[in-house]
Amino acid sequence: MQSLSKTEKTNSVFSEYDIFNGEIEATMQSLETGDCWLLSGVNALNTTSWGKKIIKNALRPDGEGGAIVTLKGADSDQKEYRVTIADLDKALASGKYSVGDDDMLAIEIAVEKYAKAQIAAGKLNKDSNDVLSGAIDRNVLYLLSGKPSHDFHKDDKNMDKALEKIMVNSGKYSAYCGFKEDTEYLEKNHAYAIKEIKKDIYGNKFVLLINSQDSSEPEVVPYEEFRSNLNILFVLDNPASPDLGLKSEVDIISEQIEELKKQEINP
Repeated sequence: MQSLSKTEKTNSVFSEYDIFNGEIEATMQSLETGDCWLLSGVNALNTTSWGKKIIKNALRPDGEGGAIVTLKGADSDQKEYRVTIADLDKALASGKYSVGDDDMLAIEIAVEKYAKAQIAAGKLNKDSNDVLSGAIDRNVLYLLSGKPSHDFHKDDKNMDKALEKIMVNSGKYSAYCGFKEDTEYLEKNHAYAIKEIKKDIYGNKFVLLINSQDSSEPEVVPYEEFRSNLNILFVLDNPASPDLGLKSEVDIISEQIEELKKQEINP
């Protein structure tokens, strides 16, 4: 389906909107909206072949020039959100949404519609005028796939094991992260998708990160700077072949709680 929303971009990398095709191309986050978590989650899925399929399966034409976005992990009975041409044009005119790709824009608008519905239902405590900034009740890995991600916080003893798994087999994991402090290469309170963790010919480790502020080229960050500053890591493994050994401390605590519940029901 041809894109019906076209506008000049603020950066020469983005000449005009791509064809709406269920595929994520290079995008730029709006400086007016703090939804790096959303864009980075989508960019993370876009680094793997199975993640690309999740994105494509979440988007379909509505028959009237717009799109239907399916959020499998939405915490509500409503899983589908329609994004009309009017929605796209209004979003573009506002300057508060990403530019570069209609598919990403449609996902942004759909997630915003979902978040506003959650606020109206009393399930989410946020400013309805700025629902995309920060985070909501589900991250995008969960919203699009319907499968909870593995969430590793800064002191999680299993975080290094997860990073090693990503390095050994990046195609099995979609991941994004945030950092504690500003450094030469990294910005705090900002999310990045992890494309790959690699070693150079001398054995030095580095990380390729996708910045939601300009996803056209990955940024190269020394591993030590990346790891020492890592504050949070969200990882989704391929739902078709889940990694049963990938567990955060949050996962382990959740499993323990579920086991206690079972024991209470069946003493």
